[in-house]
Amino acid sequence: MHEKDFTHESSLNFVNLILIHLNKHGLTNHMELRNFFKKIKKLKVTKQAFSQSKEKLKPEAFKNLNNQLLKRFYSSKDVKKFKKHVIISGDGSKSVLPNHKSLGKVFGGIVNKFKELTSVAVNLTTLHDCLNDMTLDLELDKYKTSEQELMYRNMDNILSLEFIKGLKKIFIYDRGFPSLKFFNYLIEENEKFIFRIKKSAYKKEKRGMTTNDEFIDIKLEKNRLNPIKNENLKEKLLKIGKLNLRITKITLESGEEEHLISNLDQETFTYQDLKELYNLRWGIEVSYDVLKNLMRIENVSGYSEIAVKQDYYSQILVYNIVNELKNIAQKIFNQNNYNTTNINNIKKKINFNIVLGIIKEDLIEIMILKSIKLQKKKLLELIEEISKEYTETSTKKQVRKPKSVYSAKFRSNNRNSF
Repeated sequence: MHEKDFTHESSLNFVNLILIHLNKHGLTNHMELRNFFKKIKKLKVTKQAFSQSKEKLKPEAFKNLNNQLLKRFYSSKDVKKFKKHVIISGDGSKSVLPNHKSLGKVFGGIVNKFKELTSVAVNLTTLHDCLNDMTLDLELDKYKTSEQELMYRNMDNILSLEFIKGLKKIFIYDRGFPSLKFFNYLIEENEKFIFRIKKSAYKKEKRGMTTNDEFIDIKLEKNRLNPIKNENLKEKLLKIGKLNLRITKITLESGEEEHLISNLDQETFTYQDLKELYNLRWGIEVSYDVLKNLMRIENVSGYSEIAVKQDYYSQILVYNIVNELKNIAQKIFNQNNYNTTNINNIKKKINFNIVLGIIKEDLIEIMILKSIKLQKKKLLELIEEISKEYTETSTKKQVRKPKSVYSAKFRSNNRNSF
């Protein structure tokens, strides 16, 4: 935070403070510090010293480290793409924090009918690469901050990165994000997009459609532009007059119809492609489930805005480290086993939960090794170990079972790995 921070020799130096966050096990600060300093064979520090040191560390340090990881990953040949495009989904989520007075003052949260704060919470949004399972960016703010505002921050963050600019991308968003302002933003940035929209949206224009997949002109009328507060932008859009966008009506297996709006050309991206692309959006929902339930991202180590952001940003970095190593291990497993799906449609996949546990146990010990040669050796041994940790899952669609009235408190298929 300041030039003089971390200039004195201390057990809580800059590097160790970063590593403590990466090593988080969701325990009390006392136990986190005990376990960490036991690993690096140094004297344990007090909780008070830890809390004071946290205030010196900019949360953006973890974003910068994450960007370095992503830069290396996206310059490799291992990046999965759909018709040469990286598929990035954007979505938001409410996230509940410990019910502490200090956090309530900073972030607000859920209030009852008497306007009393009943639960401290934040609003957060992420951009997630659905094919490679990497989270590109996370933004969080007060509970009342709109998801759209946070998503613009996400977009500005990643579009400012040179290695992201050079990639062909398709952005996919759900029903909470479509707006004429956002369509125009993405068009001006020369980006491809798909949004799910309400069936009631642009009814007038849809009446003129003769097929379930065609380009139509969306008129930029005054009443439609009223939600835009920026008068200059409003004037600009009124002068443009219309946006030529593709409406695709997709019928689901249930018989329900979904409407998508995009700027993808029909020659390159067929009707079936759009259906497949929108289904890929589910990857971001899975990532939120992993972050909240497996990685316990909401179990923060402090009660200040800085502490919360440090914990959230650092666990996004851990999430990406785990997924990168898991993807490498899966590649090794596939090479060793050739056919990873057998005749009974059982697919063998490296288990994220187990990989997370192994990495949380061993990664810090690898990181503190002073010899790069020894680091690489130990890292390869770690990847070799996790390449053997797979689970068998059926590729057939399972019938959803009804919820049991009395569910077990400790389910065998939902145990934590660390």
